[in-house]
Amino acid sequence: GYLWIASNDGLARFDGNHFRIYRHMPGDDSALPGNAVLMVHADGDNRIWVSVEGFGLYRMNAERNGFDAVLLHDGLEPVSDIWSITSENNGTVWVGTFGGGLFRLNKSGGIKQFKYEPDSIGLPDDNVLSLANDANGKLWIATSSGVVIWHKGKFQAFENEQLTSKVVINLFPDAKGGMWLATQAGLQHYTAEGN
Repeated sequence: GYLWIASNDGLARFDGNHFRIYRHMPGDDSALPGNAVLMVHADGDNRIWVSVEGFGLYRMNAERNGFDAVLLHDGLEPVSDIWSITSENNGTVWVGTFGGGLFRLNKSGGIKQFKYEPDSIGLPDDNVLSLANDANGKLWIATSSGVVIWHKGKFQAFENEQLTSKVVINLFPDAKGGMWLATQAGLQHYTAEGN
């Protein structure tokens, strides 16, 4: 396999010996639209997804020689500020955006957007900063106003009042079903039992 690296100078692929760099090439519609690659994600089907600053979501084509735009819209406005990408074993890809909420892309091409809705269990706000799957098949969603969990087709509330800061910048799963949360005020750990 390859090691994929997001950088300010394009997308790098390392094979153990050599780097190949994918960059913006003026006039080439299959190239990246810019060089500031914020996120890279390889899903279970070995599809490569990248977030390009100011341009949104792109998927590398099957021939590995170019990229196709994946258009995400918040109403009529295109969403270009993507902070996180993850996927499930069934091919579903999740995309977290800053200001546009959360998007679910199913394998057949369907796209569903989830946004903050007051007085409901769902996103704490529309700024999704990090996404991570735990060992129990739950998707953890970190925002600038707390965490929510997606499991078995619906959102589940999280005890956000236990956080040292509701601004959760990053998530990292452990092997036992727990989750590490990097907040604006420090690092916290939650076990699969919820403490």
